[in-house]
Amino acid sequence: MSGLEEFARLIDGDHGLVVVSTLRADGTILSSAEGPVELAGPDDPMPGVDAERLRLLLREIFTAAGGTHDDWPTYDRTMADERRVAVLVTPARTQPAS
Repeated sequence: MSGLEEFARLIDGDHGLVVVSTLRADGTILSSAEGPVELAGPDDPMPGVDAERLRLLLREIFTAAGGTHDDWPTYDRTMADERRVAVLVTPARTQPAS
């Protein structure tokens, strides 16, 4: 994808997740999104995110990243057993390609 118009067409499919990638002068890719981070998990309580909301949030993040699962109850149980956490970044700046 090379232009802003192409990127703008993706907005309708946005799920609130983003990775910013730029092309360095040497042709390698730099992926970066920098800003304040909040954690939501069993050991990191977040106002408004109870156990049920966390269960759904972890599913939303997984599916927004392209993940699928044949057995959601097992997925939920594994996430809870492993005490998984959602890492929520509010983008403040990106790194320029160097």
